[in-house]
Amino acid sequence: MATPNKLDYLVNVVAAGNASEAEMDELLALILEDKDGRVAPRIEAILQDLNLPENELPARDMLFWKQVSQAVLQEVPGTFSQDRDVIKHIPFRRWWVAAALVLAIATAGYLWVKNHSFSEKEMIAQTREVQPGKQGAVLQLEDGTIFVLDSLNNGVIAAQGGSQVILHNGQLAYKNATNTAEKPVFNIIHTPKGRQFHLILSDGTAVWLNAGSSVRFQIPFTGHKRSVDISGEVYFDVTKNAAMPFHVNINNHTEIEVLGTQFNVNAYSDERSIKTTLVEGAVKILNGKQRQNLKPGQQAEVIQDSLPGEVSIRVHPNVSVESATAWKNGYFDFNGLKLREAMRQLERWYDIEVAYEAGVADVELYGQLSRTSTLQQMIDALKFSDIQLRMEGKKITIIK
Repeated sequence: MATPNKLDYLVNVVAAGNASEAEMDELLALILEDKDGRVAPRIEAILQDLNLPENELPARDMLFWKQVSQAVLQEVPGTFSQDRDVIKHIPFRRWWVAAALVLAIATAGYLWVKNHSFSEKEMIAQTREVQPGKQGAVLQLEDGTIFVLDSLNNGVIAAQGGSQVILHNGQLAYKNATNTAEKPVFNIIHTPKGRQFHLILSDGTAVWLNAGSSVRFQIPFTGHKRSVDISGEVYFDVTKNAAMPFHVNINNHTEIEVLGTQFNVNAYSDERSIKTTLVEGAVKILNGKQRQNLKPGQQAEVIQDSLPGEVSIRVHPNVSVESATAWKNGYFDFNGLKLREAMRQLERWYDIEVAYEAGVADVELYGQLSRTSTLQQMIDALKFSDIQLRMEGKKITIIK
């Protein structure tokens, strides 16, 4: 059986309509493989406090629940996600468990499908109009409790480390922080693909997370420095405090030391390097024995797959700050960007998969596009730039 935290997370993201197909498959596998009957009651308990959407499930999710209900109620072989063969058949002795999943998690979506005359082909066609990402994130508290912030109303959602955790119009803030905890309290904010989020830490530091990113932070900060751990892409506007410098730890690889400043860090694990772009103020980049100060308009680059001290920190002067922070300001800046790097940005924002036929050149792109564009609009723009591709559901293949 999965850990309670993992099960909580999967149920929350599936119920909120934010799950990837892999997460849907994982939750179904947990249900179908449950031998002692502990999973279904736990799911029921988790769902009691959730407000499920009544008729706004994405077309992909409606198709998913339709496939589940058909397999459960008719005992027909079939897969549970497009182009996968993850779960082929539901044993009769466990049909009631999967039925409970359909009725509990997808009641609204299942009934919606049942009462409307959508063909499977029509629903698959609808998935092709993939919408852009939006505001949203997953919050994990010190005790492991998980909140899917997309599905919560404004207001106080928790108390941590002497702070009220307040959600307001897509922004999370920690207010009235007092050091009353007996031991350090840490929270984690994670943005899945297709989500971005704005966070205010207990010291007033503002943090923006791009899709597929995370920040782990203490509430409130104690000791001689303020430290956070990040992955993905994060923009910081750090509150100045000379007595307690702000440190950013990146993928257990690189560290950034600041007093009060604004900067962007791109540290996705599928990118070759960690890039820190300074907007204003001053920062120091630390990697092994390497030290490098940055000035506004400069960018530090550290190769991710090198051991500390094996590679120098490369500084690029006079980079485009606007390009590095375009995501935060609501657009893609592809000027001078290689095709594969640009497509990785689209994968994260639209929650899609991109593949390449053999021999596809990694050409440079140019232009700027709004992050509110649908995927089809983005594809039309790429085709206008002579990029040839084929689209099947949520998979794009770049062809020669």
